Amino acid sequence: MPIFTFVKREVHDDHRVYIRNKKTNPSLYNKLDYPSIDKQKNAIKIFNFIDEIRKENINNAYFTFEFTRNIKEVLKKQFAGLFYDFLWKRQNNIDKDNTQKLLSNLTLIGKKTEEIIENIYRKVDNEANEKLKIIERELNGRMFWHKILTIFNVSLPETEDRIKLMTKIEPNEKWFEFIERTSNSKFIKVEEKDRILKVIKHLHTHKTIVYDVYSGELTHKEKDLINKLNKCFAGYEYLSIEKRKEILEDLIIY
Repeated sequence: MPIFTFVKREVHDDHRVYIRNKKTNPSLYNKLDYPSIDKQKNAIKIFNFIDEIRKENINNAYFTFEFTRNIKEVLKKQFAGLFYDFLWKRQNNIDKDNTQKLLSNLTLIGKKTEEIIENIYRKVDNEANEKLKIIERELNGRMFWHKILTIFNVSLPETEDRIKLMTKIEPNEKWFEFIERTSNSKFIKVEEKDRILKVIKHLHTHKTIVYDVYSGELTHKEKDLINKLNKCFAGYEYLSIEKRKEILEDLIIY
């Protein structure tokens, strides 16, 4: 998923001063006043964060801005490129699963961008941190059903009764219990050479998800998927029923 980083122009200018003085005046640069930063004690941390972004192998570009409209203009151009890639791949007969994944990723990017623009001028304090946690939980909630549908290779049912069922979580219900109850699947035991697996199997596509073992060890890939589903389900569980319904309706392909 692409990450777009925006830096206020005044902060970017002060960052250049910081870089220059860090090289030429190593004993002085951290004592200078940087007027673009409200809290001077955070100035060096902010500049170090910008440096970390620049050092990344991917998503290492950032954009400067003065007004909110500058952010919107950049994002319009970036999204235009993403949609062009999507149309080009569709024209070249990319299969349905890959197309669905691309569309879902674009939806997630759009949702996150809306939240970031609304919060771009807030200071980094407790209130802003709590808002970011809420955004992360919602993104995890959205990713939960996206992952399940992708693994099972199915589309979301359009019936109102099924949508209603998929928004309700029983007390202390685990993610795999919730999936077995709501997604036309069942628990089975799978015996392999050195282990016996606990598996959820979709009744139509016969696709499976390993959620535990009776004996033996889980692979690293299986552990990683289980951890991601645990985290995503926690985000989905955190959301209101109305928000869950909204997410499910967004995933329906008409």
